[in-house]
Amino acid sequence: GPAEACVIRVAGKPDDYSHCAPPVDTKFEATFATQGSAAKDVLDMSLVDGYTLPFKLEVDGGSCERRTQDFNGMDCSGLSMSRCPRSEVLGGKSLSLHAVNPKTVRPGGCYSPCMKLTDDKWNPNGTAVAPDSAVAGPYCCAGAWGSPDACNAGAVLGTQYLKAVKDMCAAAYGYAYDDKTATISCTTTTRYTVTFYCPAGAHSR
Repeated sequence: GPAEACVIRVAGKPDDYSHCAPPVDTKFEATFATQGSAAKDVLDMSLVDGYTLPFKLEVDGGSCERRTQDFNGMDCSGLSMSRCPRSEVLGGKSLSLHAVNPKTVRPGGCYSPCMKLTDDKWNPNGTAVAPDSAVAGPYCCAGAWGSPDACNAGAVLGTQYLKAVKDMCAAAYGYAYDDKTATISCTTTTRYTVTFYCPAGAHSR
């Protein structure tokens, strides 16, 4: 399928995703309004699936707000794998959220609780469950937990992962219905600069 050129497929064996990027990403997400219109750009930095690289988001040339307060950017250059939980209790099991390459056994990023439970590529065979299942639903905000109220009353808010993310990067989107704290709106004249840092040197370009 699309974006799966990295997969090695051998008849009779499970697909090998060890040559692919990890199924977690530090994401810049945005919907841009028409230039000069009264509508606004809507954006966020998302760690909903997990994270890989530290980053900084800078804005200039317009005006932005987050939670009715002026927004001038976010510095998440301190985002670190050292804070990625190694014993997150999910569905009654203690799990490491480190995304480890199945072949090299080297860490490639940090899973979010939802992605740890649902990823079928880097997780051991047979352990992935559906996002809307009873086990993953409270962390993926899916199924019976698929509304803002149900999600915000669920287990995801009490996870070590969300606490670590908010400690390191308070303005980022940490779970599926984090809209009240993480969504940013900007006028259409705003310019954006997103800088990603190397994990080993998060404070130097």
